[in-house]
Order: sequence, then C-alpha cells, then structure tokens
Amino acid sequence: MENTDFTWLFVQMLLALVVTVLVAVILLRFVVPRLSWTKKFKENPYFKIISRFTLEHKKSLYLVKAGDKNLVIGVTETGIHKLAELANEDIHP
Repeated sequence: MENTDFTWLFVQMLLALVVTVLVAVILLRFVVPRLSWTKKFKENPYFKIISRFTLEHKKSLYLVKAGDKNLVIGVTETGIHKLAELANEDIHP
C-alpha cells in the first residue's frame, strides 16, 4: 500500500469550508433581509412594538401600539398579560 499525504486534501477541505461559511454569512446578512417575502413579517399597520424591556431571562415588558391604543404587556414563559393602557401623551420618544 502506498503512503498517501492527505495534507493537500485537508487544506482543500478547509478552504471549501471557509468559502461556504462566508457565502452563507453574506447571504443571511445582506440578501435575505432584502427579499420581499421577509418584509411582510416585519411591517404591520395594526401592531407595532414601540419598546421592549427585559426584566429577567424569558420575562419582558413590551410597549405595543395596537390600533389606536398603547398597551404595556408583560410576557413570561407561562403567558402574556395586559398590564396597562397608556395615552399618547404618556409616551415620550
């Protein structure tokens, strides 16, 4: 049996892996966000998250504009709860 040096094959495999990872990062970072079908999940005329505040791991407060109402919502692992409704004057940018 011939003693084959696999160093060049290993280097080629590493280069192929680096190129594949770079192409994937470029696609995910720059191409996918510009696709039209991904924008419909972000843009909604009825609901808008104005602000998010993390209290603990998996526990957050959200300030949400739903229609013409501004709601403070608490989100935990076990559920979502409406905590308060705010007037437009109470919200400062």
